[in-house]
Amino acid sequence: MHMAAMRNDQEKVFELAASGHVSVTATDALGRTLFHHLAAASRSAMIPQIVALGGDDVIDAQDHAGDTALTLAVSSAADAEACVRALLEAGADPSIPGRGGLLPVELADLAGQRAIASLLREYG
Repeated sequence: MHMAAMRNDQEKVFELAASGHVSVTATDALGRTLFHHLAAASRSAMIPQIVALGGDDVIDAQDHAGDTALTLAVSSAADAEACVRALLEAGADPSIPGRGGLLPVELADLAGQRAIASLLREYG
């Protein structure tokens, strides 16, 4: 399911979710959820759909390195602002630090991403 999401294959994601054989809350070997992969691959449009499938239970999950989907979106997404906005609108908590103990807003400030930092301050 994670690979299908990264390829933006929405049909496959929903097919797997409907089958009951794969959970939208499953993690991979790095402890990453579907939200981590969506954020890293800039797949913001799928975030609300995964929440609707029951994924909201893991939207704030931290991977083995300590990153949440939100910290990955700030630091690695090509379309970071859209991913950050989608995660925040879906209920992601901007007060959870990621790797190195940095908050998402601190990552945005360090990267000079003013619009993202402002957005994070609105929610947190």
